Amino acid sequence: MSLRNIPYKSLYIVPKDNYVEEVLISSLKKSASLDCMFGFFGSAALRSIAPGLSEYLGQNSQPMRLVVSPNIGSVDLIALQEGIATPSSIMESRLEQLLGEAKISTSALVQHTLTCLAYMLATKRLLFRVIWLKDGSLFHPKVWFFRDNDDTVVAHGSSNFTDAGIGKNLEQISVDMSWLGGRSKETIDTLSDEFNALWEGSRDYAYTLDLPIAIENQLIRDYKPDCQPTSEDFCKAWEKDVLIIEKLVKANLFFDKGTPTRLAIPSRLDLFNGPFSHQGKAINAWEAAKRRGFLSMATGSGKTITALAAASRLQSDVESLLVIISAPYKPLVYQWVNEVNAFGVRPLPTEGPSSDRAQHLDFAVRSLKSKVSKIEVMVVTENFLTSETFRRVLDRIPENISTLLIADEAHNLGKISFLSNTPDRFNFRLGLSATPERQYDPEGTSALFDFFGVPVFEFGLSEAIGVCLVPYNYYIHQVHLTRDEYEEWMKLTERLARKGIKGDADASESGGLSKVVEKLLFARRRVIESAENKVDVLRNILKKRTRDNLKHVLVYATDKNPSQLNSVNDMLQNDLNLTIHQLTSAETMNRTRSANLLERFANGDYNAITCKRVLDEGVDVPQVSEAYLLASNTVRRQWIQRRGRILRKCDAINKQLAHLHDFIVVPPDLRNKGSRTILKGELERAREFAELSSNGGRPDGPFDEIEKLMTAMFS
Repeated sequence: MSLRNIPYKSLYIVPKDNYVEEVLISSLKKSASLDCMFGFFGSAALRSIAPGLSEYLGQNSQPMRLVVSPNIGSVDLIALQEGIATPSSIMESRLEQLLGEAKISTSALVQHTLTCLAYMLATKRLLFRVIWLKDGSLFHPKVWFFRDNDDTVVAHGSSNFTDAGIGKNLEQISVDMSWLGGRSKETIDTLSDEFNALWEGSRDYAYTLDLPIAIENQLIRDYKPDCQPTSEDFCKAWEKDVLIIEKLVKANLFFDKGTPTRLAIPSRLDLFNGPFSHQGKAINAWEAAKRRGFLSMATGSGKTITALAAASRLQSDVESLLVIISAPYKPLVYQWVNEVNAFGVRPLPTEGPSSDRAQHLDFAVRSLKSKVSKIEVMVVTENFLTSETFRRVLDRIPENISTLLIADEAHNLGKISFLSNTPDRFNFRLGLSATPERQYDPEGTSALFDFFGVPVFEFGLSEAIGVCLVPYNYYIHQVHLTRDEYEEWMKLTERLARKGIKGDADASESGGLSKVVEKLLFARRRVIESAENKVDVLRNILKKRTRDNLKHVLVYATDKNPSQLNSVNDMLQNDLNLTIHQLTSAETMNRTRSANLLERFANGDYNAITCKRVLDEGVDVPQVSEAYLLASNTVRRQWIQRRGRILRKCDAINKQLAHLHDFIVVPPDLRNKGSRTILKGELERAREFAELSSNGGRPDGPFDEIEKLMTAMFS
């Protein structure tokens, strides 16, 4: 239980930001203690944070301390000044009035709130003090103090503890975290001192009063439950209020004060005309296929924008819409979240345990059901999409709520975890992939097409280059396999043959393989990808260049042998004296760090960045103009993805042309069948890269190198 695990922002604008769920409820679930200080207090406001209060009650015995100030009128102030009433009698009268207003409310949530208050008071879990400024001024502090065993988080600003203050009016709330130190720590200390002084009654400008015993007794007498209120109680109350709202809507007695949020295609986009008209054609094709099917579009051609535009058009044809977007990796999830925001909708929170995400989704479904919202969007990982937690919520969605699944890199879903229990509740399905077919898994491909629908539109690399991707030159560099490496590869091949595996299959795209076979395939591919001579060949290429003209360089190493990347880093820094930075998950999982790194890379602060896997995990590096691919597998889809990410346009460096350097492994004896198998697999990739390159047919270009190797293989 740690507040540090919550991805706080420093400033929230309400109602644009989901402050209640992202700060209040999330913090209450992880707090060991809670203090609050508010003006304009109304008891009904507690209903907005009831789920968090239930969690807090369930895991803490520490009482909540609450300092509030009901609004006191001028008549009360005159009565006090003339000695007709005392501060305590005025406060008791005002609180009794507030309690009466809440008591007659028809809202089940308000009644649930009163039950929570009564339980907290009866069990000494709520310490309640009331503030009244002696000169009649308004009491303005509006502060939450959340504490765990190590840290403190303080939320403060113009929001107050009423329905308007935490969800309806335009408000701003700052969040300070103790672990940030500096000004944040200073703010927390100042506010904590003020709270404690008011609590103890040591400020001479204010009356500090305990909650009148009569009010406390009345609450406990009328509302104390037999057992502790739970989140389930809150959900039941929510359901009752939803039914009331639905009846009011049907009777035209419910007036929404705002227009429900909608996915809106940004005005800067022209999807049906000009250079990006392929996006509009893709949308038309999907709609013509009854809104099911794959869009086979090259990386960098705008799959994300196309999918969100398709969802935007769909929402106009249905009463309410839940959009679930799945992505295989966290960096891709973050990219989707940013794009959804650009379309005018704030997606549901993606962080936290699966139970929290399921609760966010459940609340979103209730909002759709009650017509509070027209569309809800959630971006999830593939792991959450296939989880039982997600499926339980999905299966409870009423039929009158339309559902759309957008699956990015949908070929990844051709696995048993997805195909054995497909989420058939989705009315509309859109698969996105540069290459939908799983190269070594025809059964998985067929099952994916059965669920999503067949590819309905294709826009490949050849069409994307010159439109949304820059052209490229391709260079082949031969790397000779050592005798030991070749013998290791042959031993692994013989073991695979005894398991019935022939050819150059790849574990990442093969379905139904045993763990033993997958490990053997992995080990065999590692021999080729981490061939020890690759680093020497790279050194010989780069040492011919001057340090000043080595900029915007990417070196991509294998993820199957960490020593290769270590050797590359050591060679670049110590042998060639280059300034480099290794791009790791520490950067890709932190959007601020990643953006800062790539900005410095674009500015030339680093000669090169080195990495492994990031091009396969959705990280875009458009600032790269020169890429050295030390490792590639045998999956054609991966080749297309990597090129697409490297060929993205980048105005920051005026990128007009990219340079791709490929390291082709050549075995020691090309007359041997095993050697020819290795080289055949390498040349298949080389031809694919050379075919679309700008320098493919030039003298000493890639096709010339391929021809030389082919001649050597068959001579």
